[in-house]
Amino acid sequence: MARKLRIQYPGAVYHAMNRGDRREAIFVDDKDRLVFLEFREELPAAVNQGASPSHTGEEIRLSAEAKAREIIQRELGALGWPAEELERRRKGDAEKVRIAKRLRQETTMTLAWIARSLHTGAAGHVSCLLYRREGDKPDCEDTNPEQTIVDKLF
Repeated sequence: MARKLRIQYPGAVYHAMNRGDRREAIFVDDKDRLVFLEFREELPAAVNQGASPSHTGEEIRLSAEAKAREIIQRELGALGWPAEELERRRKGDAEKVRIAKRLRQETTMTLAWIARSLHTGAAGHVSCLLYRREGDKPDCEDTNPEQTIVDKLF
């Protein structure tokens, strides 16, 4: 798939580099160079705007995990299930798949984390279940390892 065309407008800076293609000059004149240097000074502040230096990657991950656990608890409450019910139900239970889909849409948790939390087996199985849920897709178990992709196409 081709990338979307860039919308260009006057005064925009598209690349923050100091060398042109084939090492050609990228500045038309000194004024152009000064605009670029001013932009370089403002760039770090613009990128970090709203980001707090006190938040580490670990804190952000824990926050995302807390959000995911809260979603699971709310879903279990709405279903009237205790937490142990996730272990008792089938790996491909429709409600588990629905919860997994919500977790994928609303959080950054990995398929492996979702699989462990919902007791749905391996991460690949969760991926297959979510794929099937999107529409009329073949069952995960319907695949034949002996059949090649070429056989499936013809």
